Amino acid sequence: MATPLSKKAYNAGENQYYSEAIRQVLEDHMTYLRERSEERTLDPTKANLFLKYKFDVYGFLAEHNVEPKHYWIVMRVNNIYSPQELPESMDSLLIPPGSEIDKIIQAEDTGNRT
Repeated sequence: MATPLSKKAYNAGENQYYSEAIRQVLEDHMTYLRERSEERTLDPTKANLFLKYKFDVYGFLAEHNVEPKHYWIVMRVNNIYSPQELPESMDSLLIPPGSEIDKIIQAEDTGNRT
């Protein structure tokens, strides 16, 4: 018996990760997030990785174990503005700690409840 499609779907995260207000807060914390990011040097021998993901930044981020709810902010930290354009000149990938992103969002949500 085939696996239901709903079981194969990935969790994109809660809606709060996609609101304009939260994105603005994350933009305001960009320097903070860049300073705390892990820098992963990309292997130049994996040129086929760029060919494979040239028009699929989300696939590229999934390959580097980035959670879907963090795709947008990881793209912004790396100055990637479109999920369809992976810069071939990239030689490293900055990945801010998910815990730091989540703390910023949680603090913003808590502040908005009071």
